[in-house]
Amino acid sequence: MRLRSFTAETLPDAMHQVREELGLDAVILSTQELGGALGVKVMAALDSDLDDELDLQEPENLIETVDGLSEVLDYHQVPAPLANRLLSNASGLNAEDNVMALAGVLDGAFDFAPCPRPPASAR
Repeated sequence: MRLRSFTAETLPDAMHQVREELGLDAVILSTQELGGALGVKVMAALDSDLDDELDLQEPENLIETVDGLSEVLDYHQVPAPLANRLLSNASGLNAEDNVMALAGVLDGAFDFAPCPRPPASAR
């Protein structure tokens, strides 16, 4: 099963992202209002049986991606438990380069949200 989170200003925008990334067979697991101008977060999944229909990497490319990510994480002295967690999320990535691969594993491992805007009085 592929699991992804999407953040957008509105629910229809987030749903558009889900359909574009995972297709019409995606299942919405949860929606969350982030409050104020932060928008919404949608958690969606796609059954692994449908992965054959997606553009997933061949095993050789996956090994190159994981090796590249491992080198980057080692260079930045990421603790081993966190590096292992991130590398385990690398299966099935279809990234053009290590930067996009790292972005993909970080998105799969952590929940990100836009920073809140400061109050008008603080500007």
